[in-house]
Formats: sequence, structure tokens, C-alpha cells
Amino acid sequence: MKTVHAMTVLAVTAALLSGCDPGTTGQPAAKASLAPATNGVAAMPAGVILAAARSALTSAGSFRIRGGICEGTVYDEGGDPQLWTVDVRVSGADAAGWTAIGAAKQEAIRVGGKRYTRASESIMAQTLGSRKARELKAVVGDHWVMTSPDAKVFGDFVTAAYVKDLITPAGDLTRGEPRLLGGIPVVPVTITGKTPTTVYVATTGEPYPVRLDRARLEGLSFTEFGATFPEIQAPDDVLDRTPSVPV
Repeated sequence: MKTVHAMTVLAVTAALLSGCDPGTTGQPAAKASLAPATNGVAAMPAGVILAAARSALTSAGSFRIRGGICEGTVYDEGGDPQLWTVDVRVSGADAAGWTAIGAAKQEAIRVGGKRYTRASESIMAQTLGSRKARELKAVVGDHWVMTSPDAKVFGDFVTAAYVKDLITPAGDLTRGEPRLLGGIPVVPVTITGKTPTTVYVATTGEPYPVRLDRARLEGLSFTEFGATFPEIQAPDDVLDRTPSVPV
């Protein structure tokens, strides 16, 4: 009996090493697929894909946006657009991060219905002129300043509503072929028109918009969906009173 048992063990071992199932007639065992399951958007019409992306973004509640974008309607006005660089974390109606045009940079925090800004002197100069900006910067230093929620603040346009508007069709739509973008399976949807825009939507997991490309040098990436951002909180070093000259 010991001999039979040993032979059985050897037979099973040999079958496993050869990739065969010892309970079959020598056919190779099926290998489990390691590819992630698709979410189905790659086969949907272009408009449905963008609608799914907006819905996923809303459900996530928070995300991070980075890159460069021309804000406003500069293309329609025929002007020479200025490229904004942005790095903003958005959570519902709240946000924290910075926007800049060249060296003109401003940090902003929106939280609990209040807004705080910390601006470079070059930004202040655009509104106040060089002399007043220099004087105000001497008073403000690197402190945060509380500003009115209704005040127009330099670069403070990056909101969840703004991002959803970017991926809302404003022209004909074309669905491209699925591909990998930075290792992420995506399907591109191009919005044609005066400012062609291509939105890359994830085809696995939630159909998040992970990348947006527009004319010229514009391009935005979206990451950290559903994250909790400790940066979105009222700063400690806020001036006791807001200077009389607006920033």
C-alpha cells in the first residue's frame, strides 16, 4: 500500500508540473485571466460615455486636477489666450490649491463657505499697480487673507462645476479606439468645434475622466477620486483683519 500511495503522489505532482489537471484526460488546465473587467463604456455612444464620466465624477465627490488650461472665452473673442497652470484638490464645494500664469501665482482655499487667499506680488500688481502691490505685500507678507466669497479672485475658477462643464458636449462627438493612457485603459471621446477637446474616460472600474486635452498646450489630468484632502481646511496664519486694499 505504501508503494501505491507514493506512486499516486508522484503522478499528481507530475501532472501539476506539466500544467494538466490530474482529474482530466491530460488537457491543460484553464488559466485565470488577470485582465481587469471592463465597465462597458468603450462600446457606448460618445454622448453616453461623457454622461457616464460626469456622473462618476459627481459620485466620487472629490478629485485632484493638474495641468494647463485657458480659462474663459478667449478663443471666441479672437484674443491670444494665456495658459493657466493649476494644481487644485476639489471636494464638493470646497477646494485647496494654486493657479498661476507664469510667475503670477495665487493659492486659494475654499472651505465651509469661507475663502482664503495668499497671492504673489505680481498678482496684486495686476489689480493695484506696482506701488500699491508692493505696499500691500509688505503688510500681508506670507499670511493668508480671508476674502469675501463673492469677490472675484485671480484664478479661482477651478471648481467641480467648472470641470463638469469642460466635459459637457458643445459640438459633434466622435468616439475613438480604446487604448492605454499612462497604463490606464481608456476610450477617447473628441468634442469637435472651435476648440476641439478630447476626453479620455477609464474603461475599467468607475468611468472617470482621467485626462482632457484641448487645442494648443492645454491638458489636464484628473486623479485621486474620492480622496479625503487634509489640505482643505482653514489655515492657521490668517490675518486678524483683512487689509482695506483688495487682493
